[in-house]
Amino acid sequence: MTYIEAGFQQQMKTGADFLDLTAAYDTVWHTGLLYKLSNCLPYWFTRLVDRLLRDPCLRVHMGNNISAWRSQRNGLPQGSVLAPVLFNLYTNDLPVTKDWKFIHADNMCLATQSQHFRQLECSLSADLARMAHYCRQ
Repeated sequence: MTYIEAGFQQQMKTGADFLDLTAAYDTVWHTGLLYKLSNCLPYWFTRLVDRLLRDPCLRVHMGNNISAWRSQRNGLPQGSVLAPVLFNLYTNDLPVTKDWKFIHADNMCLATQSQHFRQLECSLSADLARMAHYCRQ
């Protein structure tokens, strides 16, 4: 039984806010990610990720033109199998919310249930403020 169906059977209203973190994988701060990993994973894994992220260079090919090499200081390797896992570890310290959090990669849903719309609005607004504060940091 899904969350919404269960609430409906209990005569509850369900409210939800949907969040899409724009360019989330591109904005991961390497130093912050490595710090977080060092606090929860073995040293060898943190070193492995450090080597993966260290001084990645890229350039653009357009027709016969090729840009100069550029260094990438933030972000995760696009298309990498590890990128979603590293992103989940990076955001593993999301703030505690009163509402349910449903998360898939860089998309999130905050959902709550109540018999009154005003309670839904208050609860979701407070949790959105928590999430906004976290994202600004």
